[in-house]
Amino acid sequence: MVLPLVTSYGDSVNGETLVEAFALCLALQRSRDPVVSNTAAAILRQVVVAVFDRVESGDEDDGDLARRGAKDAYYVLQDLCLMAADGEPIFIRAEHAVDKRLVLELIESVLTNHWRVVAVGAMAQTLRDKLTPFIVNFFAERAAFPLAVRGIRIAWLFVRHLHEEFTAECEIILSVFSRLLSSDVSGGRRASMSGKSASGFPVFYRVLALEVVRELLENSSLLHRLYTMYDGRVVEEGSDEDCHVIIDLVSAVCRVVTERKDLVRSMPSQPERALAAGEGGSSDAVGPQIGAGMCRMRIEMYKLLDKQEPPSVPDTYMFYLATVAVIGLSEGVVGDILSRCTERLSCQFSHLGGRRSVEVSVLGGVIGEPGAVGGFMGQAWGAVYSVYEFAAGVRLDDPLFGRMLESARRLVETAGALALDEGRDALLALLCRCCLPVAWEQGPSPRQVLCVRAVIECALYLSSVLGPAWLMVLGTVQQVEECMYQSRGRFQSTPVLDDTHTSDVGVVRDEFARLLAFARARDEAVLWVICGLRVLGSDLSGVAVEFEGVEDMRRLRALALDGAPAIPLRVNAGALDRPTFAVEEMRGFAVSNIDLLMSPAAEGVGLRAWTAIIDHLLGTATSAQAVAGLRTQACEAVADIVLAAMDLVARADSLSKEFQAMAESGQAQVRILRPLSLMMGGQHSAVRKLTLDTLYRVLQASGHSIFAAWDVVFDIIQSIALDQDDSGVLMRCVFPCLQLICTDYLADLSPGCLRRCISALLVQFGGQRRDLNIALTAIGQAWALCDYFHGMEVADSPDTSELVSARVEPAGDLLFDELWREELVPGSRRSQQVLWLLVLHALAQLGRDSRAEVRLGGIQTLFRAVDMHGPSSFDGWVWDGAVWAVILPLAQDALGLRAQKLSVAGDEQPAADNGSGMVAEDPRRLSQKQWDETVAATSLGAARVWAYEGVRCVGRAAGAWQGAWGLARAMLVDARELQTRDCVAGALASAKVLASLAEPSRMPWRTAWDSWIAMGMGATQLPPVRDADDDAVVSQDVLCALLELCPALVAGLSPSGLSEDDCDALLRVLRRMLAFVEAPAYASDAAAVTRLQGLVLD
Repeated sequence: MVLPLVTSYGDSVNGETLVEAFALCLALQRSRDPVVSNTAAAILRQVVVAVFDRVESGDEDDGDLARRGAKDAYYVLQDLCLMAADGEPIFIRAEHAVDKRLVLELIESVLTNHWRVVAVGAMAQTLRDKLTPFIVNFFAERAAFPLAVRGIRIAWLFVRHLHEEFTAECEIILSVFSRLLSSDVSGGRRASMSGKSASGFPVFYRVLALEVVRELLENSSLLHRLYTMYDGRVVEEGSDEDCHVIIDLVSAVCRVVTERKDLVRSMPSQPERALAAGEGGSSDAVGPQIGAGMCRMRIEMYKLLDKQEPPSVPDTYMFYLATVAVIGLSEGVVGDILSRCTERLSCQFSHLGGRRSVEVSVLGGVIGEPGAVGGFMGQAWGAVYSVYEFAAGVRLDDPLFGRMLESARRLVETAGALALDEGRDALLALLCRCCLPVAWEQGPSPRQVLCVRAVIECALYLSSVLGPAWLMVLGTVQQVEECMYQSRGRFQSTPVLDDTHTSDVGVVRDEFARLLAFARARDEAVLWVICGLRVLGSDLSGVAVEFEGVEDMRRLRALALDGAPAIPLRVNAGALDRPTFAVEEMRGFAVSNIDLLMSPAAEGVGLRAWTAIIDHLLGTATSAQAVAGLRTQACEAVADIVLAAMDLVARADSLSKEFQAMAESGQAQVRILRPLSLMMGGQHSAVRKLTLDTLYRVLQASGHSIFAAWDVVFDIIQSIALDQDDSGVLMRCVFPCLQLICTDYLADLSPGCLRRCISALLVQFGGQRRDLNIALTAIGQAWALCDYFHGMEVADSPDTSELVSARVEPAGDLLFDELWREELVPGSRRSQQVLWLLVLHALAQLGRDSRAEVRLGGIQTLFRAVDMHGPSSFDGWVWDGAVWAVILPLAQDALGLRAQKLSVAGDEQPAADNGSGMVAEDPRRLSQKQWDETVAATSLGAARVWAYEGVRCVGRAAGAWQGAWGLARAMLVDARELQTRDCVAGALASAKVLASLAEPSRMPWRTAWDSWIAMGMGATQLPPVRDADDDAVVSQDVLCALLELCPALVAGLSPSGLSEDDCDALLRVLRRMLAFVEAPAYASDAAAVTRLQGLVLD
């Protein structure tokens, strides 16, 4: 009847009536009948609830105790607090002592359901004066388990609901919790719950405190408010009061975890052993795994309200509970922070040979004013880190491991968002250490692969702020990849966690590719990724790496790999059977982001990234310390980057206007091809050979788009031609590039580059002595130059250049030295004519070569070019230069070189029979024959030049004609002891051509006549010259050919005709011809005159 009266007639049941109701319930509660006792206790609970319900539903505008039912509630609360402290109640009349458990239960009910009622006014003062001292003193003494449970629950309710009103009291309660958690267990880890701690408290006190503290740590909003009230107050206000109650509480929980060193199954420096031990197939799997299945109680201890004695708990319950508490703490913190600074980004990356578009969550920016959360994390991360570090060495089951890994990953992200670099780097380094196996020969376990994925996810989220810590991520992935490769894919296949935590290695590779793809969205991330790869590459190549932050990178990398197993890199043994991680990732990053690297901004991240990548790869490719395989890989990486960049430039029309402007200016081409030129400065032939192969591929693919970087191309080509240490291998590699230019790209060359092409093709490659075939092919390629010069479109302007023949010394090297240095203007006729003259001069220089094949090839190409293009392409200045500076000097030098070489060859002895029945040809005879061909070809070519009308218009044409006759005379008369039939035939043929082209009005025929007389006298001189076969060099045919020239010369002397002296000289020549002992080479003239006699008579 009591309960209906209180609930239904609450306004009437108050004061003394309410006192009587309480007295009746207390009396019935003491009944020995359990039913009556329990029913009375339940009614008493509901009566208390009803009393406080009336206060809560009253008018809020009333005063403290003026509210309806407030006084009754106040008196009830006051008496409950007195009875809890073993005092005498004032309002409630109890004939006997009330069960303290019931009192505490009623107080808990009030604090649970009506804490807003008691938090103000007189009731709050009652709690402060009477209840809080009881709570503090309660934990100073030992109490039975049921009372301890109620006491800890009431203390937790104070902290949870009344911390703002009871600031000092809650601080004391939190300190009590910390003291309880910090009490070490005496008697070892297997002491019972009724055992004593080092401080004298039963062990279950510590368990109860840990359970409620776990509730606190998992309630992130409450935790942050408490931190602001206590620890945060010191930080914000700069008070001298040293308050760190929340941090102490967190540290105490963390110590509960780390004190169980008996759970660690591995050395502290190698926590990955325990991670691997969680796998079913691991040899380290000793004992059960720690997790909810074996550690968790079915009902938490602080919820056991009907137990008289503490229950037995699993040995690892407190370790598990504290671990879960820290995980909950981390999850609460990261949820508050990451929700404020996370944004979504999308990008494309290579996947299974194609492109895949994905979206990921990344850090939008560091939180400028993190508030309480940031301050809390700044002070608590060290203690939290110790838990994760310790747990990494414990054998956890799959669900608990999954929670630990996920919370650690998100904690790293949160530390990065709060700019807690030290905490971020420490936690990330711990994750990196967990990625590496102990026995690398067995390959990484699935859990270690999951750790790698977590590290990649951290880097992806924090890509913009990771800074020097990028090296930890890249170094870890490199080590894991090396381990996977060297173990040849021997992975432990035991599945872990659930479908959302796959450990497939292919997924790891895709995620790392996605990481690098997203890094380009952050300028700072791009540079740090490249710097990290450079440091990894320098470890292998020995190339010095200097940039701001490199020492921080190495320090963090050492932190991440501290105690990790040393995986022997293949480069240490020279076994580079696949690309190394640093070089390959640098190549892939550059090729995938070539548009970024080639961005036109002068001070942008693109240029800085391009410079960093290229400088490192060039340093590796040319390093003397790097092994050959690594140098080759670096060179191939540069090649791929250059090809990708040239392809981008070729597509400039479809890109931004800024990029188009850079491409049109030629800056992009020079930047791209300059690395190839720099690689040619190395001393390693394999690298230089690959560079030349790259150049050829560039010319094949993008040569049509090159217009500003041809000088770089020719620098590379000519560097090989000038390299005296090359045996011909590199020359054979680079010559196809020059051939390709001559066949396909001459129209793209400026006049200056065309001049360099002439120099490279004819002067350097044609004149080199390392490969005869290349020299001959270079001479053949001169036709392409001549054909192009013939078809060049130039402005039709008069040439006012000084004629070569007008100089005091017209045929000198000074002229061509000037022409090689002269500035050529595109589209001008002067430039075309200079190029013509340089080609002719280069071919003439080859006509002086000591090798007969090169010599004849140069001479024949020279005169054929003149024959084909001279009449239509040469102007007077070119004709003049060709005659005086090219052709006549060549003919004169050919005759002089012939005499010089044959004199030297005369000292050589013919080869003896080597026993095979074959005798090598006499070197003198062979050399004489080759030089005769040279002299004949030169003289005939020089004579043919006069067939063109343009030659007769050049300056001092008569003098040139005299020089030609002088050559013919010298060939037939001078150096008589070296004459051969070929030489004599060439002289006569040259003279015949000169005589047929004579013009009496312009040419000095007296010189020609004197030359003919001298030739006739020399040909019939006795004793006759004989060749190696003892045959006469001058035959009847020679004399006949000489006589055939006479009519034309006589006609040329008109109108004055022959003088008496001329007739006398002619008769002497004719008489000597008839009397020449070798003249009658045919049948006797008894029956008829011979041909020679007939010519004489005519």
